[in-house]
Amino acid sequence: MPAYHPYFYTVKRVVITCLLAWVPVLLSAQITGYEVGDIAPNFTGIEPDGTTHKLYDYTASGQYVLLDFFAYWCGPCYTNAGYLQAFYEKYGCNNGTVAVLGNECDVGGSNDDLDLFFELSGLDPATAYPSWSGMDGNGADVCNIYSPAAYPTVVLIGPDNRFISIDIWPIASLGDIEDAFPNGVLMPIDCNWASSVSDRPEPLFGLSLWPNPASEKITISMVTPAAGAMEWSLVSLTGVPVQEGLLEQVSAGRQQQTICLQDLPSGLYVFHYSMNGQDGSSLLQIQ
Repeated sequence: MPAYHPYFYTVKRVVITCLLAWVPVLLSAQITGYEVGDIAPNFTGIEPDGTTHKLYDYTASGQYVLLDFFAYWCGPCYTNAGYLQAFYEKYGCNNGTVAVLGNECDVGGSNDDLDLFFELSGLDPATAYPSWSGMDGNGADVCNIYSPAAYPTVVLIGPDNRFISIDIWPIASLGDIEDAFPNGVLMPIDCNWASSVSDRPEPLFGLSLWPNPASEKITISMVTPAAGAMEWSLVSLTGVPVQEGLLEQVSAGRQQQTICLQDLPSGLYVFHYSMNGQDGSSLLQIQ
């Protein structure tokens, strides 16, 4: 367990009541103004190295997003960070069905404060789950949008941008995090199987897949600059093609195309597509 600053030895959870007073609280719903099933607003967070993270980029690729709201001075947040890091590494370092992101909320929180937070959590800032500070990384603005009432607050957002959980608490094991996910979503994978979402370009033609997760069919929404035929394939995480097809008549402009899916095992797949000499890919969850 990471060592706490002495001030936090007796504090389980903290909420700011004024500039100089913190009191421990236990609340049943830590994101104020939202309920399970509501649409989570998009946001942009900027890591110390300049990497930008946008919620809707992750969800458009089919991923669930586990979002950690914390403050760099919050002792209980140190413990949470350790569990979130273990979860992050077990499920692919944001390369699988779920992305773990950290949003530091203090308006005065700097990138140096963020690094110190992870060090006090027993983690290496260079390999910790992607996070950004309140002052330097836009985290305070994100917190103003989401309004977490206490730190830490961990929320789960689905590929449809809706809240699945607005407060995963308490977290005393990996199982407490895993239990928040729908059955069949989580699949342990190696962190190096593919590039992370933040390293991939924007989807070609602005392509998105719906529903995601899917079962019997998917609808492709896109804007194509010219007419043509689109070749597509579904590939497992092990690189094995499991289904492929051809859309022969794809017109130019904004449109939707529907693809019927074969009886495939539940899991995460990569949807590859090619049109007019251009290639793209997106993640698709089959349930």
